[in-house]
Amino acid sequence: MLSDETRIVVPAGGGRSVYAILSRSAAASGRVVLAVHGLAGQPDDFLLRHSRDRFLADGFDVCRPALYSWQRDARDLRDTTLVQHAADLRAVHAHLAGGWRSIYLVGHSYGGIALVLAALNGARALSLWDSLFSPARLWRDVIACEPAAGPDYLELRDPLRVQIGRAMRTEGLGLTAAAMRAAATAVT
Repeated sequence: MLSDETRIVVPAGGGRSVYAILSRSAAASGRVVLAVHGLAGQPDDFLLRHSRDRFLADGFDVCRPALYSWQRDARDLRDTTLVQHAADLRAVHAHLAGGWRSIYLVGHSYGGIALVLAALNGARALSLWDSLFSPARLWRDVIACEPAAGPDYLELRDPLRVQIGRAMRTEGLGLTAAAMRAAATAVT
Protein backbone atom coordinates (compact mmCIF):
# COMPACT_ATOMS: atom_id res chain seq x y z
CA MET A 1 0.00 0.00 0.00
CA LEU A 2 1.25 3.48 -0.88
CA SER A 3 1.87 5.95 1.92
CA ASP A 4 -0.98 8.15 0.61
CA GLU A 5 -3.50 5.30 0.76
CA THR A 6 -6.02 4.68 3.49
CA ARG A 7 -8.63 2.00 4.00
CA ILE A 8 -12.18 3.22 4.33
CA VAL A 9 -15.29 1.34 5.39
CA VAL A 10 -18.67 2.37 3.99
CA PRO A 11 -21.88 1.08 5.61
CA ALA A 12 -23.90 -0.71 2.93
CA GLY A 13 -27.09 -1.65 4.72
CA GLY A 14 -28.20 -4.95 6.16
CA GLY A 15 -25.24 -5.01 8.54
CA ARG A 16 -22.80 -5.17 5.60
CA SER A 17 -19.89 -2.90 4.73
CA VAL A 18 -17.97 -2.07 1.60
CA TYR A 19 -14.21 -1.88 2.14
CA ALA A 20 -12.31 0.44 -0.14
CA ILE A 21 -8.83 1.79 -0.73
CA LEU A 22 -8.62 5.57 -1.01
CA SER A 23 -5.52 7.05 -2.66
CA ARG A 24 -4.96 10.79 -2.46
CA SER A 25 -3.09 12.85 -5.00
CA ALA A 26 -0.72 15.56 -3.85
CA ALA A 27 -2.67 18.00 -6.05
CA ALA A 28 -5.73 18.15 -3.76
CA SER A 29 -7.84 18.97 -6.83
CA GLY A 30 -11.22 18.03 -5.40
CA ARG A 31 -11.62 15.34 -8.07
CA VAL A 32 -11.95 11.62 -7.35
CA VAL A 33 -12.20 8.57 -9.59
CA LEU A 34 -14.41 5.74 -8.34
CA ALA A 35 -12.71 2.74 -9.99
CA VAL A 36 -14.64 -0.55 -9.82
CA HIS A 37 -13.19 -4.02 -10.42
CA GLY A 38 -14.79 -6.73 -12.53
CA LEU A 39 -16.30 -10.11 -11.71
CA ALA A 40 -13.97 -12.14 -9.48
CA GLY A 41 -11.70 -9.07 -9.34
CA GLN A 42 -10.41 -7.00 -6.48
CA PRO A 43 -9.23 -3.43 -5.88
CA ASP A 44 -5.57 -4.45 -6.16
CA ASP A 45 -5.87 -6.01 -9.62
CA PHE A 46 -3.07 -4.85 -11.90
CA LEU A 47 -5.32 -2.73 -14.12
CA LEU A 48 -6.75 -0.78 -11.20
CA ARG A 49 -3.37 -0.30 -9.51
CA HIS A 50 -1.77 0.83 -12.76
CA SER A 51 -4.60 3.24 -13.59
CA ARG A 52 -4.53 4.52 -9.99
CA ASP A 53 -0.94 5.61 -10.53
CA ARG A 54 -1.86 7.44 -13.73
CA PHE A 55 -4.87 9.15 -12.15
CA LEU A 56 -2.79 10.21 -9.14
CA ALA A 57 -0.12 11.67 -11.44
CA ASP A 58 -2.87 13.64 -13.22
CA GLY A 59 -4.16 15.10 -9.94
CA PHE A 60 -7.12 12.82 -9.25
CA ASP A 61 -7.79 11.00 -5.99
CA VAL A 62 -8.85 7.37 -6.50
CA CYS A 63 -11.28 5.18 -4.57
CA ARG A 64 -11.21 1.43 -5.31
CA PRO A 65 -14.01 -0.42 -3.51
CA ALA A 66 -14.15 -4.17 -2.98
CA LEU A 67 -17.61 -5.38 -4.00
CA TYR A 68 -16.91 -8.52 -1.96
CA SER A 69 -14.14 -9.30 0.43
CA TRP A 70 -12.89 -11.52 3.22
CA GLN A 71 -13.75 -9.07 6.03
CA ARG A 72 -16.37 -10.37 8.43
CA ASP A 73 -19.13 -7.89 7.53
CA ALA A 74 -18.27 -7.66 3.82
CA ARG A 75 -20.24 -9.43 1.14
CA ASP A 76 -19.14 -12.81 -0.21
CA LEU A 77 -18.96 -13.16 -4.00
CA ARG A 78 -21.14 -16.28 -3.77
CA ASP A 79 -23.97 -14.26 -2.27
CA THR A 80 -23.93 -11.17 -4.49
CA THR A 81 -25.64 -10.02 -7.66
CA LEU A 82 -25.26 -7.02 -9.94
CA VAL A 83 -28.26 -5.41 -8.28
CA GLN A 84 -26.46 -5.73 -4.94
CA HIS A 85 -23.22 -4.35 -6.44
CA ALA A 86 -25.19 -1.39 -7.80
CA ALA A 87 -26.71 -0.68 -4.37
CA ASP A 88 -23.30 -0.90 -2.71
CA LEU A 89 -21.83 1.45 -5.32
CA ARG A 90 -24.59 3.96 -4.56
CA ALA A 91 -23.51 3.82 -0.90
CA VAL A 92 -19.85 4.40 -1.82
CA HIS A 93 -20.80 7.22 -4.21
CA ALA A 94 -22.87 8.90 -1.48
CA HIS A 95 -19.92 8.58 0.89
CA LEU A 96 -17.61 10.29 -1.63
CA ALA A 97 -20.10 12.98 -2.68
CA GLY A 98 -19.57 15.03 0.45
CA GLY A 99 -15.80 15.23 0.11
CA TRP A 100 -15.10 15.92 -3.57
CA ARG A 101 -16.51 18.48 -6.00
CA SER A 102 -16.22 16.14 -9.00
CA ILE A 103 -16.63 12.37 -9.17
CA TYR A 104 -15.59 10.31 -12.20
CA LEU A 105 -16.62 6.68 -12.67
CA VAL A 106 -14.56 3.84 -14.13
CA GLY A 107 -15.78 0.27 -14.29
CA HIS A 108 -13.77 -2.68 -15.53
CA SER A 109 -15.78 -5.53 -17.06
CA TYR A 110 -18.65 -6.46 -14.73
CA GLY A 111 -17.81 -3.38 -12.63
CA GLY A 112 -18.86 -1.20 -15.56
CA ILE A 113 -22.17 -3.00 -15.83
CA ALA A 114 -22.72 -2.51 -12.08
CA LEU A 115 -22.03 1.23 -12.50
CA VAL A 116 -24.60 1.48 -15.30
CA LEU A 117 -27.18 -0.29 -13.13
CA ALA A 118 -26.31 1.96 -10.17
CA ALA A 119 -27.32 5.03 -12.25
CA LEU A 120 -25.01 7.32 -10.28
CA ASN A 121 -26.26 10.63 -11.63
CA GLY A 122 -24.13 13.70 -11.31
CA ALA A 123 -20.80 12.10 -12.15
CA ARG A 124 -18.59 14.10 -14.50
CA ALA A 125 -17.89 11.05 -16.70
CA LEU A 126 -18.45 7.31 -16.88
CA SER A 127 -15.89 5.09 -18.60
CA LEU A 128 -16.49 1.39 -19.22
CA TRP A 129 -13.33 -0.68 -19.60
CA ASP A 130 -13.74 -4.05 -21.34
CA SER A 131 -17.40 -4.14 -20.46
CA LEU A 132 -19.72 -6.42 -22.32
CA PHE A 133 -22.85 -4.30 -22.38
CA SER A 134 -25.17 -7.30 -22.54
CA PRO A 135 -24.54 -9.70 -19.63
CA ALA A 136 -27.02 -12.14 -21.18
CA ARG A 137 -24.57 -12.78 -24.03
CA LEU A 138 -21.71 -13.17 -21.60
CA TRP A 139 -23.48 -15.83 -19.54
CA ARG A 140 -24.95 -17.58 -22.57
CA ASP A 141 -21.92 -17.57 -24.89
CA VAL A 142 -18.72 -17.02 -22.89
CA ILE A 143 -18.68 -18.00 -19.24
CA ALA A 144 -18.49 -21.70 -18.46
CA CYS A 145 -20.16 -22.68 -15.19
CA GLU A 146 -20.23 -25.97 -13.38
CA PRO A 147 -22.22 -27.02 -10.30
CA ALA A 148 -20.37 -26.22 -7.09
CA ALA A 149 -20.75 -26.90 -3.39
CA GLY A 150 -24.47 -26.81 -2.79
CA PRO A 151 -27.44 -26.27 -5.09
CA ASP A 152 -27.28 -22.48 -4.94
CA TYR A 153 -23.73 -22.12 -6.27
CA LEU A 154 -21.81 -22.43 -9.51
CA GLU A 155 -18.09 -22.52 -10.16
CA LEU A 156 -16.51 -20.29 -12.79
CA ARG A 157 -13.28 -21.49 -14.37
CA ASP A 158 -12.33 -18.54 -16.52
CA PRO A 159 -9.39 -18.30 -15.78
CA LEU A 160 -9.60 -18.70 -11.99
CA ARG A 161 -11.84 -21.03 -10.07
CA VAL A 162 -14.33 -18.96 -8.11
CA GLN A 163 -17.80 -19.65 -6.84
CA ILE A 164 -20.81 -17.49 -7.60
CA GLY A 165 -24.43 -17.83 -6.69
CA ARG A 166 -26.86 -19.15 -9.27
CA ALA A 167 -28.77 -15.91 -8.72
CA MET A 168 -25.95 -13.94 -10.37
CA ARG A 169 -26.10 -16.05 -13.51
CA THR A 170 -29.90 -15.98 -13.61
CA GLU A 171 -29.84 -12.21 -13.19
CA GLY A 172 -27.21 -11.86 -15.93
CA LEU A 173 -29.19 -13.96 -18.38
CA GLY A 174 -32.06 -11.50 -17.99
CA LEU A 175 -29.92 -8.45 -18.73
CA THR A 176 -30.29 -8.36 -22.49
CA ALA A 177 -29.08 -5.55 -24.74
CA ALA A 178 -32.57 -4.01 -24.57
CA ALA A 179 -32.61 -4.15 -20.76
CA MET A 180 -29.15 -2.57 -20.57
CA ARG A 181 -30.12 0.20 -23.03
CA ALA A 182 -33.06 0.98 -20.76
CA ALA A 183 -30.75 1.06 -17.72
CA ALA A 184 -28.27 3.30 -19.53
CA THR A 185 -30.95 5.90 -20.22
CA ALA A 186 -31.21 6.48 -16.47
CA VAL A 187 -27.55 7.54 -16.30
CA THR A 188 -26.78 11.24 -16.69
